[in-house]
Amino acid sequence: MDQSKSLEDNLDDFTKLNIELANCDSKEALSDENQAIIVLNSLSDSYKDLKAAIKYGRDSLSLEDVLGALRSREMEMRSEKRASIGEGLNVRGRSEKNGNNYKGRGKSGSKSRARVWKCFECHKEVMKGGKHNGLYSLIRSTITGSSTVGTQLEQDKTKLWHMRLGHVSERGLKELDSQGLLCGDQIGKLDLCEHCIIGKQTRLKFSTGVHTSSGTLDYVHSDV
Repeated sequence: MDQSKSLEDNLDDFTKLNIELANCDSKEALSDENQAIIVLNSLSDSYKDLKAAIKYGRDSLSLEDVLGALRSREMEMRSEKRASIGEGLNVRGRSEKNGNNYKGRGKSGSKSRARVWKCFECHKEVMKGGKHNGLYSLIRSTITGSSTVGTQLEQDKTKLWHMRLGHVSERGLKELDSQGLLCGDQIGKLDLCEHCIIGKQTRLKFSTGVHTSSGTLDYVHSDV
């Protein structure tokens, strides 16, 4: 692949070339598996782990599976690149020693800025965290769907413990919390759990039918 082009541009060029071969002669058209192998072998070293996983982790190869895995990996690499750039951001501040008795001139003090993760497509804030003792602490978690919504950790902790403990009820969670068995996490109101509703559904039994007949063969039931 041409390193100066994006992944999508390279894949478009490959697709066009394969279509041209098929139009020239049907015998020259590559099979789906051969196309997948050619795409894998043309990848750069940055996709080395992905190539190994696809080649040796599957019994068969298809072009659709390879392209899907490549696009997913491309999105991960973009996110990692944006995250590494964000780590280098800082904000300059004034030195605490700024009086008349302080002589000399030095570099201004600097402090770390709260790191913000944003979607590279819609540029909406996804997550935000502050750095403490060299580690980033998540300020709020994120639910992604039709819209990006930040939710407080209390609700997430409640839902997390609910799923960890086999979808236990809200009353059960509060009882465990009162006994100090939930690592000190605050338990709030538990939202409606769709999995609990589906899991507790049962089929209705057929009701017993009562039929009264006055003559012979007025009512006949046949089980077929």
